[in-house]
Amino acid sequence: MVYVAALVPEEGQNVSDVNAAMPTTGVERAFQLSPDGFLSLQLEGINEHFAQDVSPSERKVIFASQGTWALSATQGLFIESFFYCVKHGFNFFL
Repeated sequence: MVYVAALVPEEGQNVSDVNAAMPTTGVERAFQLSPDGFLSLQLEGINEHFAQDVSPSERKVIFASQGTWALSATQGLFIESFFYCVKHGFNFFL
């Protein structure tokens, strides 16, 4: 599954400008960084922000089978865009 949210700033705006007035969703606190530098979504994040409309048993499968991704692969513009989207409630899952 791939879900992409897009923003189209007006001329003279950037993504930060567009999202500045929006509250955060809390999902940014649900990511966990492993000691070896990989990110994953904690079960709480799966339950509350990612798959809240599926059964508890399906959420456990999603949690257990999610792929982790290296924090080092998210440096620069990508990481800024990713965490900005997450912080402001825009789903950005790869």
